Amino acid sequence: MKELNIYLESGIKGPRRRNGVVGYIIEWKTDRGPATLTKFEHVEDVAENRAVLCGLVAALSRIKEKCILNIFTSSDYLYLGFEIEKRVEKWSANGWKTANGTEVKNRDKWQETLDLLNGNMHFLRLNERNEYSEWLARETGKRQAAVQQERREKDV
Repeated sequence: MKELNIYLESGIKGPRRRNGVVGYIIEWKTDRGPATLTKFEHVEDVAENRAVLCGLVAALSRIKEKCILNIFTSSDYLYLGFEIEKRVEKWSANGWKTANGTEVKNRDKWQETLDLLNGNMHFLRLNERNEYSEWLARETGKRQAAVQQERREKDV
């Protein structure tokens, strides 16, 4: 089974909803060494958690065959959802309600993520430094700043 690495970064930080950018890199091995696909996506009126899910969905949508996925992220939200507390499994089994009975936030994106992951073995790596982490954070940050500048100019 082919092994892919997905590196995710959100330019949106925190719970305030706004327009912004998410970036991802998909990396796979070839006979000539690693190959990559890099993409930056604009997202609108979202907070950080939804932005990260949007980036993951976009990256997973590019994958056309079942494989082993290593997903590198700085998002505690993703990591807690899949790895530590396995919240996604609990939410799905509980009709997409939280432990206190409220509707799961970003349910549509969580469900889309699960659908896209179906049949793929996946592992989330939280805050692991890698050859792409600093570059992806810097580039996503630059694009996020440009989105914010454009918004300010429209408001003037």
